[in-house]
Parts: sequence; structure tokens; C-alpha cells
Amino acid sequence: MRKSYVVIVSFLVLSALFSILSSVGPCEDARVRPCDPGIPEKPTTTLPSGILAPPIKNAGMFLVNLFEDDVEGGDLGYTPGESGGTSPTPWARRDTYAAHSGSWLYDFGDGNYNDPDPGGGLSWLISPDIPIPTTVISAELCFWHWRDFEYSSSTCWDGGNVKVSTTGAGGPWSLITPDNGYDGTIASGYENPLVGEQAFGSAAGWEEDTWDLTAYIGQTINIRWDAGVDNYASTDQGWRIDDIVVRGNTNQTNYSIPLSTGWNLVSLPLVQNDTAISTVLDSISGQWDYAIWYDAYDDADHWKSYATFKPPALNQLQDADHTMGLWLSVTGPCTLNVEGEIPENTTINLRAGWNLVGYPCLVDQPAVDTLPSEVDMVALADEMEPYLIRDVYDISTVTLRTGEGYWLRSTADVIWTVENPQPDPIRQTAEFERMQGVLIRYPLGIT
Repeated sequence: MRKSYVVIVSFLVLSALFSILSSVGPCEDARVRPCDPGIPEKPTTTLPSGILAPPIKNAGMFLVNLFEDDVEGGDLGYTPGESGGTSPTPWARRDTYAAHSGSWLYDFGDGNYNDPDPGGGLSWLISPDIPIPTTVISAELCFWHWRDFEYSSSTCWDGGNVKVSTTGAGGPWSLITPDNGYDGTIASGYENPLVGEQAFGSAAGWEEDTWDLTAYIGQTINIRWDAGVDNYASTDQGWRIDDIVVRGNTNQTNYSIPLSTGWNLVSLPLVQNDTAISTVLDSISGQWDYAIWYDAYDDADHWKSYATFKPPALNQLQDADHTMGLWLSVTGPCTLNVEGEIPENTTINLRAGWNLVGYPCLVDQPAVDTLPSEVDMVALADEMEPYLIRDVYDISTVTLRTGEGYWLRSTADVIWTVENPQPDPIRQTAEFERMQGVLIRYPLGIT
């Protein structure tokens, strides 16, 4: 009788305990990962504060320098030349005149270019090869210049202009026109080799001009500065150039996301050329151990994971892209560098219920301005909550931030279209970048 009593009491206690454990625990919410020998059912470390702050965005993300020369580092491979009668003073790298920046500049005239008599003369300076890669969507030449040519009223007796060749330093050469135009046309009747061409032919202090090179994308170019003078003696000083840059707008950029020890809820704001998870997370190789994603459309097994200690073939999460929100566990503070293409518009399929998604946009914005009306709840990473997520019912209080992942609850199947602002035209972007003082620089010879 006593044994039966003990058995009954034990059964009742175990039944009650089972009931309690069944009512609360990791399986009560689809967003909590079920038990797995390799992945903790809930993180054992606190969620880092780093993911709750806006990630670090690289300045100058849309603008790259394809070639630059401040003339301070020596001759990069320019070719001077001259032709005509008694040729005027040729182009040379000099430090005897006030440069736009630093001490050195390229100068035609050396203070007094002395028109040749008889016959006019031409002096030129040809740049080294400058590739314009297909990775840019627009390109331009810009440089600072100072000039003092012989002119009267609107007549350019002497002057200089800029030309481009796509077949090497031997030409042929095509005249290119600056955004703000030249000063006028070289006058006829005095044997200037540039007769009839548009040119700078007046006197002006240091100013910057730009030329559109978008038509030369995918080609290697040479730039030629021509200075032409007539056969009439003058005492003008010539033409000086400095701070030469060829740059382009690109959709290829990078983005840095700071991570702290433990679990981070992140997303990739750029389209990956290679979505293999080992490639996507290559910048933190050896510093992460788990990556987890919830696939709302796989009813057989919603949770996909990758553990670095497992053989790669045994991991379910083989790829990661810009539509996904990832729980990422790192072993110490580090920075995830994301490289890829800026998405224009991204469609993300939301299923009725919970979805773990990315935010593929480079601009933070209120959730109500972008989410479909079917989304009635957003869950944010929160280190103070038991499962590190905090449900927000009032979506108007949520701001979606670049580099962060989110749980979205939808009342129906719906498509979410994330629109990403594209870079401004290069003329506007270039001015912005000059104000910021930061550019992404590529070495000469980029392909």
C-alpha cells in the first residue's frame, strides 16, 4: 500500500512538472530555436550592444578614384612633346610657382612662353595609361588649373585644351569639352596649330574643371593637354595644372558592421557576388562559430544552421544573402566587412506568421514607411529579454537600420519591396565627397 502511494505521488509530481515545462520553454514561440546538440536552444551569452547602434558606414561608398596625381610624388609616366616653328617653352614638372596644393605642378610656359616667330608652336603633355573599368557606371576627369594666355576681349590668340585617345599615346586624339565649357575659339590668321578649336584662352586664377568620361567606360585612355601659341610675340605666362583625378561612380561598395562577443542579429545590405556563407563571412574567419536563420517556408525544418566545428557537408545553412536576417555568434569583438553591389529594389517574400529577414537598404527609415500593411508586429534584438528579442506592437516607433536583422510578423502572405536610394549623379556626389574629404582609392592599373 505504501509503495502504491509513492508511485502515485511520483506520477502526479512528474505529470505536473512535464505540464509546466511544456507550457513555457523554447518551443512556445516559433522564433526560438529548438534543441540541437551543436546549437544552444537559446544563447548563453548576452546580446552585444553593438547591434543596437547603427553600423559603421564607409564614407565615399559611391565614388572611387581610378587615377590620381597631386604631382608631389614624382613623374608617374607623363610624356611631354612639342612641334612647330621655334617651339615655346615645353611642359615640365616644376616647383618654382605656387601650386594649387603642395609644392609641385605641371607647367607650360615657365613664366613666359615666348611665342615662336616665324610659325606658331604646339606643346603637349600626355598622361600614362588610365583604365576605366566596367565596374563604374559613370566617370569623369577633373583637375585644377591656372592660366595666363594672350587674348583680347573674346578673342583667344593662344590657348590650351584637353583631348583623349583610346588607342595609346600616339593618338588619334579627340577633343573633350569641360562641363562649364572653354573660353572661346582659337583665332585664325596667326598660325596657331589649334586654330578653330575650342580652348582656354584667357587669364584666370586656380579653378577646377571637370570633363565627362562616361563614354570611355571599359577602355584604357590617355589624356593630352595641348597648349598652342601663334606667331605674335607676347609676355604671357602659360598654363599650370595640379591635382589631377579620374574617378567614377560605382554600385560596388563595402559596408562595415561592428560585432560584439556573443550573438548578433545582422543582415547583409549588399548583393553578394558569392553567397557561400564561408565567403560572406570571410572577413571574420576564425572569429565566428554559429550562424542561424529561420526559413518560414520550410515547414519540415524551419531552422537552418552552420556550426564551424561541424564538417561543412553536415551544415544546412550553406548560403546567406541580403534578404536574410542572421543570428551570428562571434567569439570576440570584430568587424564584419560586407562587399557587394548596392541593390536597387529587393523583393522579400513574407509568409503569414513570423519571418526572419534582412534590411537590404543603405538608408535608415521608419518601418511604417517601407513595410507592407500586413506586417502587424516587429521584433527587435534586445539583450534584456529572455530570448534576446523584444516584440514591438506599435510599428510607428520602429526605425529599420542598415546592417540589422528583424523578425516580422505578417497577417498574410505578402511581398515586401525594399527600395534603396541610388547614388546621385557624379557631379553632385563628387562635391559631397570633396566636402567629406574621404574617397575610396584604386591604384593605377585597376581592371
